[in-house]
Amino acid sequence: MRKDYGKALRELFAQGMAQRFPAWRAVTPPASHYWPGERVFVHEGHPVAWQVLIVGPDPKGREAFRVELGWSTLRRVPLLSMRPLPDDPRGSKAQAREEFVYALGDVMPDRKSCDWVVQPAPKLGSTVNAVVSALMSPQQPITAAQARAAVGPRVDAALAALAGPWGLSYLESCLQSLESTRDGAARARDAAKEIARRIVSGDLDPYGGAMQIWKDVLDPAFDPMRDHVPDDLWKFKSLASAIQDTLAQASGSSREAALTRFRDEIHQAARRLAGDC
Repeated sequence: MRKDYGKALRELFAQGMAQRFPAWRAVTPPASHYWPGERVFVHEGHPVAWQVLIVGPDPKGREAFRVELGWSTLRRVPLLSMRPLPDDPRGSKAQAREEFVYALGDVMPDRKSCDWVVQPAPKLGSTVNAVVSALMSPQQPITAAQARAAVGPRVDAALAALAGPWGLSYLESCLQSLESTRDGAARARDAAKEIARRIVSGDLDPYGGAMQIWKDVLDPAFDPMRDHVPDDLWKFKSLASAIQDTLAQASGSSREAALTRFRDEIHQAARRLAGDC
């Protein structure tokens, strides 16, 4: 994006955010994770995470800009190696992440409505002079007023999209889902810890305790088609399932060795979980 448009974009977007969404504030993002020309705004009012908005020039070099939204449960500007991320913000993969950023256009029914092009690419002519003229057109000097006049309507459209059902209110609903998921996961972890303590103390056989965590904690708390089960809890289910399969095999030294190994692994997992206070 040419410098005139970039400057107008940053000024107009900051003004619009201050007027329409005063609870959001501009922050300086780390240069290690953000492109020159990008601007970041955060809303710190949600109990679970910072809400984050990123606006910046189109990465494909067009005279356009894009808007991204997301969150950070670490309460900072997200530090991601890749963004926007392709996952559904309400899906299990996204909800399991501490930091997540998605493109506003990816969640809107009409993706083209979020293609904020300030100036379409010039059409190349049929003669050499026409081609040169078209290529040089974006380099022609313009005034600050002209730049603001070109960028202003696109900024207004972006702010209107943020005020609409797929903008900031949609992001808020993602955080409500995240809060519910985290609450459910926290309750499941507390219940699993109590069972793990009984395994460690010897009150419960490792296999019986792992089955309890699987059937009484994980199955009621997590939908296997939708939710991501934390790895340290999933281990109890996988080991209990492995013991079930092994018990169905013919008896022998190899079966007993496998059962002993699986029970030892459950005991080790229980010690780690019980100590995670």
